Amino acid sequence: GDMFIESDHSELDFTTLRNRSLDKGPSVFDIHHVGIAFISYDLPFGKGHLLHGNAVVNGILGGWNVSSISRIQSGRPFKLTSGRATFNQTDAGVVLNGLDASQLQDLIGTRQGPNKNKSFVSPTLVGTDGRSNLSVLAPPTTPGQLGQFIFLKGPKYFSSDMALQKEIPIHERLKLEFAVEALNVFNHPVFQVGGSTGSLINITSTSFGQTTSAAVPERNIQFRMIVRF
Repeated sequence: GDMFIESDHSELDFTTLRNRSLDKGPSVFDIHHVGIAFISYDLPFGKGHLLHGNAVVNGILGGWNVSSISRIQSGRPFKLTSGRATFNQTDAGVVLNGLDASQLQDLIGTRQGPNKNKSFVSPTLVGTDGRSNLSVLAPPTTPGQLGQFIFLKGPKYFSSDMALQKEIPIHERLKLEFAVEALNVFNHPVFQVGGSTGSLINITSTSFGQTTSAAVPERNIQFRMIVRF
């Protein structure tokens, strides 16, 4: 549901008492769609399966398990700001020209940006100086002018982790567990909008729409050995 979001002013400092709903918006955890898939499969090798042989061969080939966790979800919400305190000395939002918030959302997506950065907005929204294209997306410029408070969703998120593990019995009460884990196994880049907890995105910044922050680290391979007794 909706909640008050933290901004430059206290949550008790309303933008205007005439319309308190202006200070409401989606939580940074308001993710509409999340899909998670878990897979676990015992490899059919070793005794009683394919490629079985003597005890040594069975010990090497048998007992392996491969598993995976994949996650795909909607992007986190973020709010556009102009950085202009033209209304009650607080953020006055932004001014849309020739399009509405839904059409603006359609222009959000990961693209190649300048200086090897990534951009999460269409080039049509960016001016030659790196700020927003004023003919489409502009800050309020008149004292007392109140624009729109626009919340958008960042690019979708996808990540998959995999593990290969084997249990090695040594004695009745002694077992070894060996595992190879690959986090973000496909090394799929996921760039996030703003900070790790969601953000205000300033359209007057000369790097408007750019990001270098990763929501998911690069592929990381780990080896584990566990002794159970």
